[in-house]
Amino acid sequence: MYLTTYVCAAVHPTTGEPIIITRGESGYRPFASEFDPETAVRRFNESLRVTPEQAKAMLAGSMFGWDCPAANPTPTTNTP
Repeated sequence: MYLTTYVCAAVHPTTGEPIIITRGESGYRPFASEFDPETAVRRFNESLRVTPEQAKAMLAGSMFGWDCPAANPTPTTNTP
């Protein structure tokens, strides 16, 4: 699996607020919703067919850089 989506929602890891992440951009945008953060994020991502793994990878990319291993939703493993 790889990132096929350009935008997703996530819950900010520090504040707990819902946020919007755009692939390739650092940081995030606030996401106002009438729902609680978890519900808002789940509904937004489901509407765009973003998997939880893709959203997690996008959150990592927005925080640590898009070339970091965590920005890839399919981790590589070193097997002998």
